[in-house]
Amino acid sequence: MIFLDQVPGLHRLRTVSSVGDVFPLTTTANGLACLAIMPGERADALFARETGQDPASAAGQDFHRKLESIRADGLAYDLDEHTPGISAIGFAFCDMSGSYHAISVPVPTLRFDDIRPQLETTLRQARAKVLADFAT
Repeated sequence: MIFLDQVPGLHRLRTVSSVGDVFPLTTTANGLACLAIMPGERADALFARETGQDPASAAGQDFHRKLESIRADGLAYDLDEHTPGISAIGFAFCDMSGSYHAISVPVPTLRFDDIRPQLETTLRQARAKVLADFAT
């Protein structure tokens, strides 16, 4: 995933990624959200390339279960997976040109549990708006 934009939070302790940073697909909320909306073969190929593991392996089966959960819920989570101390929630969509995009909110894990319900509600509303307005 390549970060195209960043809106920093207002707290003193915040998470910031630089525009242009590249993060892995399999351990980030935005990456997992995109993998979950891709055709299975494409997601499997990207999983194998990034992790070096066979999608049919035990790790691959765990990956498939995670993607199914994301598909059912609409939101993806990174609970200290990519960077210890940072958790995130995100969703993905495919635009009219077929490009994949994601919106995620990273939060210091210290505050995550307290604001998780609010983040989920806000991201579900944003996802519904994005899907209704311009996603395919």
